[in-house]
Amino acid sequence: YEQCNVAPAKELVRLYEFLGLDTSFSPPGLDRRVNSSAKLDIDTTLLSSAQSLYDGDRKKLEQVLPDVDFSLWD
Repeated sequence: YEQCNVAPAKELVRLYEFLGLDTSFSPPGLDRRVNSSAKLDIDTTLLSSAQSLYDGDRKKLEQVLPDVDFSLWD
């Protein structure tokens, strides 16, 4: 999701390649934001606790999914 937000055209081409589809097609409005909402303010203590809780899972995901830019989660 994060990578699609940062570089939607690049991620769409990657998806097309994975599915074996024509990579030249780009739908109109690909870079247009739809249904965007404000970010929530999360208590720093709660955020830190959640990050600690999922840190081990994140490290495992980083090993299994080397193509994902996990720095976008920070």
